Amino acid sequence: SNVHFLGRKDQEELPKYMKVFSVCINPFRATKLTKNVSPLKFYEYMATGKPIVSVDMPAVREYKDDIYIAKD
Repeated sequence: SNVHFLGRKDQEELPKYMKVFSVCINPFRATKLTKNVSPLKFYEYMATGKPIVSVDMPAVREYKDDIYIAKD
């Protein structure tokens, strides 16, 4: 009941949504792409100062002491 799928939002609207996040999630399916991608939303999440849960991918590993990396 605490997860809401709101559909696509324009980039200008995102800060007002992120303001009420309890936690930021960075979900990706493990593929060849995730081994080479640097997800922009992850860095935007870092700027919020909110807790972050991410899949394990090279781009986020250097922040392992500051975020939660999900195993599955």
